[in-house]
Amino acid sequence: MSDSLNEAQELIAAYRRDGDVGALDHAAGARASAEPDPAARGQVLDGWLALIAAISRDLDPGFDPEDKPMVSVSPPAEDGMRAPPGVDPSVIRDPDKRHEYVQAIEANRLKAERFAVQNQLLRISRNAVQDAATFVRNAYPAEADVAELQRAVAQAALPPEVSAQLLDR
Repeated sequence: MSDSLNEAQELIAAYRRDGDVGALDHAAGARASAEPDPAARGQVLDGWLALIAAISRDLDPGFDPEDKPMVSVSPPAEDGMRAPPGVDPSVIRDPDKRHEYVQAIEANRLKAERFAVQNQLLRISRNAVQDAATFVRNAYPAEADVAELQRAVAQAALPPEVSAQLLDR
C-alpha cells in the first residue's frame, strides 16, 4: 500500500479517536494524491469508502448551512429598553432575564460549534464524494467491474444518495 494510502488510514483513525475534523480533510487530500495503481484499485476504493463512511457517520443529513448562528445574542428587553447585542450579562438587572440571556448566549455558542463542524464535514464530504466518483469512473471503466464495485459500495453502508453517485459511472 502506498504511503499516501497509509497516511489516509492513519488520519481517519485519528479522526475517530480525537474527533479532529481537520484530519478527515487531510485524509481526503492524501487519498486524492494516491498513485492510481491498477493492481491496488480495490485498496484505494476501500480507502475512499472508509473515508466517506467516517464523514457520513457524523454528518447530520438535516444540517442546513443557511441556518447560521448569530454573531452576538440580543439581550431581552428590560423596562422597555434593550441593551445592544453581545452586552455583558451583568448589565441585565432582572435575574430571570439575565438567566434567560445567559442561556441564549450558551445555546448560540453550542450552535456555532456544531455549525463549524457540520459545515466542515459537508464541505469535505462533497469534495471526497466527487473525488471518489472520479476515481471510480477511471478505475472501474468496464462493465465487468460493476459487480466488484457494487459489492464494495454495498458493504460500506453509505447513505443511498452517496452510493448512487459512486455507482453512476
